[in-house]
Amino acid sequence: MADAPQAGMQNVWDHLGKVVSSSGFRWMEHALAAAAVVTVFHIGCKEGWQGIAKRALRGARALPGVGGAINREIEQSASEAVSLLTKEETVAASVAELSKEGVDTTEVLAKLQALKALDGSGESGELCAYVYTLSAEHDRLLEEATRIFLHENALNPVVFPALRTMENDVVAMTARMLHAEDGFAGSVTSGGTESILLAVKTYRDWGRATRGITDPSIVLPETGHPAFEKAAHYFGVRVVHSAVDKDYRADIRDMRAKIDATTVCIVVSAPQYPHGIVDPIQRASDLALEADVPLHVDACFGGFALPFLEKLGCEIEPFDFRNRGVTSMSADVHKFGFAAKGASVVVYRTGELRRFQFFAYSAWPGGLFASPTVLGSRGGGPIAGAWASLVHLGESGLMQAQRVVMYTAEKLIAGINAIEGLAVVGKPALCALAFQSTDESVDILTVADLMEGADARSPPGTAWKMERQQFPASIHMTIMPAHARIVDKFLADLAACVAACRGGAKSEGAAMYGMAAKIPDPSMTESFLGAVLDQLYKQK
Repeated sequence: MADAPQAGMQNVWDHLGKVVSSSGFRWMEHALAAAAVVTVFHIGCKEGWQGIAKRALRGARALPGVGGAINREIEQSASEAVSLLTKEETVAASVAELSKEGVDTTEVLAKLQALKALDGSGESGELCAYVYTLSAEHDRLLEEATRIFLHENALNPVVFPALRTMENDVVAMTARMLHAEDGFAGSVTSGGTESILLAVKTYRDWGRATRGITDPSIVLPETGHPAFEKAAHYFGVRVVHSAVDKDYRADIRDMRAKIDATTVCIVVSAPQYPHGIVDPIQRASDLALEADVPLHVDACFGGFALPFLEKLGCEIEPFDFRNRGVTSMSADVHKFGFAAKGASVVVYRTGELRRFQFFAYSAWPGGLFASPTVLGSRGGGPIAGAWASLVHLGESGLMQAQRVVMYTAEKLIAGINAIEGLAVVGKPALCALAFQSTDESVDILTVADLMEGADARSPPGTAWKMERQQFPASIHMTIMPAHARIVDKFLADLAACVAACRGGAKSEGAAMYGMAAKIPDPSMTESFLGAVLDQLYKQK
C-alpha cells in the first residue's frame, strides 16, 4: 500500500508526458525550453553561476516535500553547530523558576560570580572584540557613576534634568571632537545599532517630507555594518549594495552608479568593522554634494579612536564633519571612549535634520508623548557612565589609550605578516585589523579553531577567542589596550597554530563555517542562523 501513491503519481507524469509530447503541444515544449534557457542566461549574465544556483535552490525549496526536507536538515545542522559552540559550557548557577521565599544576598552574589566565570575576559586580553576596558581604576569610576544614577530614567528629560544635562554634554563633546560646527544636534543611544537605526529612520522621513520619496533606498558598501540591513528591514528601506575596491575600501565610482531618485542616504565607514579599513570619505563627501544626497559616516567603531590616532601622526585623511558633504555621524562611547555598555552617540550637522529622528503622539489618554530615540525608558547609568568616562579621560587620557593601541597594532601587523602563510588584509587603521591565509595548505578557519584550543592539534594552553570572517575567509582583531600585555604570546601561539595545521585536514568548526559561507542562497544561511539563535535561547 505504501507504494500506491508513488505509482499513482508516476502514472500522472506519464500521462502528462504523452500529452505534452503530442504534436499539438510540441510548440509549448519548445517555448518553455527556450524561455528556460533565456532565463538562465539572463541570470547568469547578471549574477553568475552563484545566482543560477541560488535561484535553483529557492525553486527546490518551494517544491512539495523538498522544502520540508531542507528545513529539517537546517534544524539538524543548527543543533550540531550549537553543540559545537557550547560544548565547553556548564551553567550550574542557572535559575529557571522563581523561588518561593527568595534567595539570600550572599548566595545571589555567589551565583553571579559563578556565572561570570563562564564569560570571556576583556582584562585578560583573550578577547578580540566586544569588550573595551582600560583599567581597574577606570572601572571603579564607571561603577560609581552608574550607582549614583541607578534608578533615574531619561524617558522624561524635565523630571531628570541631570540626565538631560549629561546627555547634551556627551553629544557636544563627541560632536566637537568630530569637528562639527555650531548648530549640530544629536542624541545618546544604547549602542551603535540604535544610532544607525535612528539615522536610517531620520533619512527615510526626511526623504518622504522634503522630496516625496515613498520607496526610499540607501547605498551601502558591501563592508557596511549589518545594523544598516536591520534598520532597513525594520523601516521599509531598500539597501542598494555598492562594491569595494581591491583594498576593501568603498568604490566611489560604483556608489555613484547606484544613486537614483529613491536614494535618501549614502553610507561610508570610519573604519569598516571587518578589516579596520577607513573608506575614502573625502571622495564620498564630494559625491554626496555632487548628487545632492545626505552622507552618513558610520564611526561607531572608530569615532573615539581615529581623532587621536590622527593626532599621533597616523596617516588618516579627514573622516568627519570637516567634509562638507557629511550630514551625520555615529560614534560609540562604549568602544574607544571606554564607557560601560551601552552608550553611543548619533550626531547631525543641523538640528533641523535631527527633528526627523523624533517620534511624537498627541492622541493618547495618558497624555502627550514624545521620544527622541528608539527606546522609551532609558537608564541613567549608561548616560552617567559615558559622561564620567569622557570627562575623566579628556583628550590626554584618550590619546594615551590610543598610543598604546597604536603601538600594539603595529607590533601585531609586523608579527602576523612575518608568519609564513599569513598576511594582514589591506591597510587598516591602527585600532583593528584582519588577517588571512596566503598559503593553500593553511586554512585560516582551522587556525582559528586551533587558537581556541578546540582541535587536537592545538598547542597546550591556547584559549583565545577568535573572530571568524568570510569573503575572504579571515580572522578579525579589534586592538584593545589589554592586548599590549599579551601580544608576544599571541604571536607565538599564532605561529605555532599555523605550523600545526599546515597541510592538514580542516577542523570540524572550520568545515562547518566554510560550508555556510559557500551556500549560494543567502536565505538558507539566514534560516540556519535563525535556527541557531532559536536553539541558543531555547528554554531547557
